[in-house]
Amino acid sequence: MYSKLAWRNVKNSYQKYIIYFVTLVFGVALFYIFNSLETQSMILNLSKEKQVVFTSVNNIMGYVSIFLAIVFGFLIIYSNKYLIQQRSKEFSVYLILGMRRKKLAFLLFLESLFLGFASLIIGLIAGTLLSQCFAVVTSYLFETPLKNFHFVFSFNGCIKTIALFGVIFLTTFIFNIIGLRKVSIAQLMQEDKNEKMVQLPQWVFALLGIISICLLSFAYFNVINYGIAVVESKMALYICCGIIGTFLFFFAFTHLLLNIIKKMPRIFYKQLHPFVFRQISNEMTTSFVSLSITCLMIFVALCSFTSGLGLNKALTADTKTKTMYQATLESPENIEEQLNKLAPNYKTVGNGHFLTVYEANTVKTNDFLSKKSQQKLASKMYTVKENVPMQIITQTQYNQCRQLQGLNKVQLNKQQFLIVSDRKDLVHHVQIPKTIRLNDVTLTAKQTQPELFSLYDTPFLMNMATIVVNDQYVHSLKPIMYYYNINGNEKAITQMFKKIDDSKQFIGTYITRTMIQESTSILALTVSYIGLYIGIVFIVASAVLLAVQQLTKSQINRRRYHLLKEIGATKKQIHSALLLQMSIFFFAPLAVALVHSFFGLYYISNVLSVFGSVTPYEFITSLALTLSIYIIYFVISYHNAKRNIK
Repeated sequence: MYSKLAWRNVKNSYQKYIIYFVTLVFGVALFYIFNSLETQSMILNLSKEKQVVFTSVNNIMGYVSIFLAIVFGFLIIYSNKYLIQQRSKEFSVYLILGMRRKKLAFLLFLESLFLGFASLIIGLIAGTLLSQCFAVVTSYLFETPLKNFHFVFSFNGCIKTIALFGVIFLTTFIFNIIGLRKVSIAQLMQEDKNEKMVQLPQWVFALLGIISICLLSFAYFNVINYGIAVVESKMALYICCGIIGTFLFFFAFTHLLLNIIKKMPRIFYKQLHPFVFRQISNEMTTSFVSLSITCLMIFVALCSFTSGLGLNKALTADTKTKTMYQATLESPENIEEQLNKLAPNYKTVGNGHFLTVYEANTVKTNDFLSKKSQQKLASKMYTVKENVPMQIITQTQYNQCRQLQGLNKVQLNKQQFLIVSDRKDLVHHVQIPKTIRLNDVTLTAKQTQPELFSLYDTPFLMNMATIVVNDQYVHSLKPIMYYYNINGNEKAITQMFKKIDDSKQFIGTYITRTMIQESTSILALTVSYIGLYIGIVFIVASAVLLAVQQLTKSQINRRRYHLLKEIGATKKQIHSALLLQMSIFFFAPLAVALVHSFFGLYYISNVLSVFGSVTPYEFITSLALTLSIYIIYFVISYHNAKRNIK
């Protein structure tokens, strides 16, 4: 009997369940996609090294899914609370007719079970289809062609998704029981009441609005001028100012909006605008917390999307330039002396050479930069901000580097120097002076532009400029770092390096081409997936919060809309008023979040530019995905709100 009643309730109230249902489908599809990554390796042409990377990333995403399952659980409980509120009178009738609260909770459980089963099936189907499309995204991130594309299904991903949502449904059922035990029949029978408005003098709202603008301006200005070259504790202060400013903005400025619009009679007295703007003014002063949280979640989502895509591109760019040698040893102590002691036969393993980097206090980094470039790069690069001494290497060792890369030697005259750099995105900033002073000797520039060249293997290209001089000028200079580059059989080289490292006597580190490629791929892919995952979840969360809030308000305010009809407002005018009101509520947080994102992404782009160049493509992609999800919930909410006021 209860199963038939539950099924009938679901069929009759499907319009009320639509937000709840769509959220479940989104959650199931999302969990399946990010928990079925291991099956994508079947249709990607991955090497053994990349297969290891993919497995590591898949394990990391499993842990991230647990955290995001908690977020989705909150959303489902929040949506379910709205459903119970909408059907409160129906439940009171059941209780008056003699149904026990346990049976009512069981009835709700059956309804949730029907909806959950349907959303699980549809979500898994959607997730399976989208995961095939997601393989294309993965191939792009991995720079691997899809040569063996075919349909795949992840049994493990399906089991994990079912298990996660089983826990969420069980938690929802427990919350329903607790909620029904606390509420009385009289409370269920009560009419919905409007929240009390915050009554404050007009000057208080004006003052709070001014304070919010000042706090946001202070945060924006300092974020733009805040450098990543030196970590400062004040960054937390700027973030707090931005958060507090956002809350005050929605609390105060939206109340002032009514008074501003009143002074524009052509806008204020048009159609039902007086009713709409009074509704907005009343509701925003009571809903400013949820609007502010929604705005901040959209901001985090946009930054997560963009930074995930941008960092992947920045990290994987110029991979060949980062790994010009098979392996590199690095040490602050003389590497040749250490190798002679720890591995005397190192020359038989591969063809290598030593590189010593010196510094000279008479030549500084900013001597090679214009004032404009100094200002632009000071916030990004520690070497520019602190104007550190330039790195110097000898002509002989530089030619050994070139020879190991299969390039011709470079010949310098006795008093010439040249500049080498591995950052092709920064070479246009370097302005080589005609002469420099080194050890009381004047040296003349050989070229006018830096030469693009990698001196050693590195996960991140950080050498903006290094000076190459004749060997005779470095004898009195201080060595700051030693390198040993080697080409040959990587397995033999790695074994020798590991043996040296295990001796616990070697002072320094080693890195191989494979290590750089694997670590870069793991970091880039993990950041990209987490950015996409968190971004989508936060966008869905913000859309659900607004949708449920607006549907609840439309339920509470339906008498006001009926009153409009009684005084002569047409159906079209009422629907237009509702559309305008909901549009402002939905898109005001989005508009403020976009402003926040402009400054936040400016800072993120500075961070990413340390590793490589970035483009606006990532932000456009993020914004398109955000708007797609956002508009889906807006359309659903608007159509359901129209039904609520009928």
